[in-house]
Amino acid sequence: MRGGFSHIGLSTLDLDRTREFYEGVLGMPAVRCDTIEVKEGGRIRHIFFDAGEGQLLAFMEPRGVEGIPAEYDAGINRGLGVRSAFYHFAFKAGSEAGLVEIRNEPLAKGVDVTDVVDHDWARLRQGAGGHSGGAAAC
Repeated sequence: MRGGFSHIGLSTLDLDRTREFYEGVLGMPAVRCDTIEVKEGGRIRHIFFDAGEGQLLAFMEPRGVEGIPAEYDAGINRGLGVRSAFYHFAFKAGSEAGLVEIRNEPLAKGVDVTDVVDHDWARLRQGAGGHSGGAAAC
């Protein structure tokens, strides 16, 4: 039986900046932070953000790990060469007023977001570029 997801794992090159965005802009608290020491050398900093309803977003920042380049494009859409709408998250807003509020919060903090997209059955706002995936609300 499925009960939603435990977490979605993503990559970042700058975990501190990622944390500032998810906590400071999106208001998602970090619920676990750790560092994984890789036996062959290097380490991976790891953080989990509470996305609500027991679901988490996790980010990993590798440093000095064999086989992982020091620099790479962690933006899924850019890396694949597709439009920003292809890979994104959709968070529940509860109402149209909630959607407007969710859209206005990052705008007030200087983050670019698109207009609301009406899919007829769900309205979305596509999120900020420059991050793994994006953020949306429905």
